[in-house]
Amino acid sequence: MSFSRLRPLAALLPLVLALAARPASAEALDEASFRLYLNGHALGTEHYLLDSGADTLTVYAQARLVLPGPVSGDTLTKSMRMVAGAFDMDLRRYESWQTFRGQHLNRAVMPHDTTFVVYREVDGRGGSDTYARPPGRLFVLDGQLFSSFEVMCRTLHGHPFSERTMHTMILSAHDTLTDVTAEDRGLDTLRYGNRPVRARKLSIGDSSTRYLVWMGPDGHMLKLEQPESGLRLEREPPVALQTKRRSAP
Repeated sequence: MSFSRLRPLAALLPLVLALAARPASAEALDEASFRLYLNGHALGTEHYLLDSGADTLTVYAQARLVLPGPVSGDTLTKSMRMVAGAFDMDLRRYESWQTFRGQHLNRAVMPHDTTFVVYREVDGRGGSDTYARPPGRLFVLDGQLFSSFEVMCRTLHGHPFSERTMHTMILSAHDTLTDVTAEDRGLDTLRYGNRPVRARKLSIGDSSTRYLVWMGPDGHMLKLEQPESGLRLEREPPVALQTKRRSAP
């Protein structure tokens, strides 16, 4: 299938970038910035914003990361927009745009009643694949973006469980439709800003890759780790909770 059907999506990129980078004064249900680290070295930030419509929730994210590699200072920029039902978080549309080393990668997931279509375009050329849609919610995990874990926390918050299975479409060089398991590992004390917070610790993943996620009392993702790779993501606390720096003597 030709990717020409997705070309109208590319025209939306300036709008998506503008919404993803909206000032803090704009009205939103939730807004946060996450700092990303690899083996202790800062890679950059991801900004997340959640808007509410009449019967939808829209998630915007924009990341700017300086990735390690053969070329010093390789900068990756990526933005996404996800639209879901306001009452059940049922996925209605997912789009992302990435630029890295001069290459432009566009992705999209378009759900239908019994199927969903996954689009991929690299520098204007690409194609699509159709998958049978699993029952229940469908989550999208897209390389170099982590706001989808915030969406997962939003759906898990307030629901007691020991294990819960979630249907996930992983967008990568080899797209994969798989089930991941969220495991509740109990409460843990986490330093958030200038105070300790009792967070719910979750393990999310499958037999090959797992992430540790700390979810705060209000359901927000406060921290994410993948110990095997050295990856760490931390939510920036509000100004009122930021640790005060001591003045130099």
